Amino acid sequence: MAHITTKDLHKPPPPEGSKEPPRAITTAMLGDDGKPRQLPGKLPDGYEDKWTKENPDLNEVIHSGAWADAGRAFVIGGGPSVNTVDPDRLKGELVIGINRAFERFPWQAINASMDLRFWAWLNQRRWGEAAWEMWEAGNYAKVWIHVENCSYTGTPTIHSAEQKAEIPLAPESFDKALEEGFPPSIDSGYFGVMLAAALGVKTIYLLGFDMHGNEMGQQTWWHKGYPVVQDAAIYENIYIPRWKGLIPVLEERGHTVVNLNADSALADFMKVGTLSGVKRRKRPRVIGYYTSGSPYEELAKGLKLNAALFGLECSIYAMDSTGSWEGNTQLKPKVILQAMKDHPEDELLYLDVDARIEAYPDLLDNMDPKVDVMWHQADWGKYASTGRTDLEVLGGTVWLRNTKATKEFIRLWDKACRAPENKGIWEQRVLQKLVSTYEGPPLKLQELPAAYCQIYDIMAEVGAPVIAHYQASRKLKAGVNAGPGHRG
Repeated sequence: MAHITTKDLHKPPPPEGSKEPPRAITTAMLGDDGKPRQLPGKLPDGYEDKWTKENPDLNEVIHSGAWADAGRAFVIGGGPSVNTVDPDRLKGELVIGINRAFERFPWQAINASMDLRFWAWLNQRRWGEAAWEMWEAGNYAKVWIHVENCSYTGTPTIHSAEQKAEIPLAPESFDKALEEGFPPSIDSGYFGVMLAAALGVKTIYLLGFDMHGNEMGQQTWWHKGYPVVQDAAIYENIYIPRWKGLIPVLEERGHTVVNLNADSALADFMKVGTLSGVKRRKRPRVIGYYTSGSPYEELAKGLKLNAALFGLECSIYAMDSTGSWEGNTQLKPKVILQAMKDHPEDELLYLDVDARIEAYPDLLDNMDPKVDVMWHQADWGKYASTGRTDLEVLGGTVWLRNTKATKEFIRLWDKACRAPENKGIWEQRVLQKLVSTYEGPPLKLQELPAAYCQIYDIMAEVGAPVIAHYQASRKLKAGVNAGPGHRG
């Protein structure tokens, strides 16, 4: 691996449009004191978000194997063939975009990079103010690989991976790569594919990995490029040989890498396919709500990012507080009805905002069209710590198909929540009563597994959760009931 010294880092940047010899590693600029510069947008020293501090499990979920049940993911490179792809075709998929991919695929799950010059150019507004604002507002994880002497902190959605010279390019090196480090990388696209492997997907589709230069013998992209342009020879001399070493290792580990551009220079030594040959998936839209000005608002932001990390679109509704925690829970059916109106073509996955998806929810892909609603009914007799033996419908995770029968059921739930006799009663209790007395249109119910509505502590014996609920109400309920100005 090439070594970049502090002296190298103080060299002035090359003029825009010039050519620069390829480097094995790039790093951020250091300050005059030789220490990593406090980059604009970095969280202040000592900053700790109280929710991630008090509830570490509420962090965005990026860990080795998190996408294992997804089966597939797409990695979007920088080649011109990306311009032939309709971005909407990949909505609902797990997408890792490389560098400037966020400009074309703003709903991607992850934006990956290993080149800190990319961050510097963004911050310098080399692609305009709009690109910078889009980047900062992006609801996706920004995964940066640590490079020598420097770590990128960025916005709160950042996750830093590491590359280590001592880690060999071998199948077992990806088992805990996000926790322990990756083998050395040569470019951001190469890192993106290793990242997909570490996240556990079996089939990795490549888009925009053209590896060809333009008529002037220079690198070329689907966008207008970067301030530094290198000779197209970098593909043949550096990139392609490294890719030839990576693909057999991934295949040995059980991955299949499919290049969706038959004209790619990588197509000679990997499988080739077409995007039209990849069957679309039907996946739900995550919905939720919070009461304005409450701590639940921050939790809602985390849920929105969490949904994006699993390729799910998300709609979060801001609601006025009723003045009590119980009354606020009774807003749930009203929110669901609004979401059904706003997104009539979508299946919906309601989640309380303190929930987090922790593994790919494959059960919800291409659901049986005959099913209207799914939730989990907990048998508390199975959980000794509760001291209970009753059955209870859990309303923290509810899957819904947008049908007349579903809408009528939710309408009756909303009506029951507003009934005088149910004032001050938790919405879940109202739902329980409705289930036992419902006489509306026939409703096809299906049970969700406990792992899809798993209260993180009292249901721990279920095993690894798919969707975990972290019970923020245990801390916040008293504060909400204390009245305006109290934030729990």
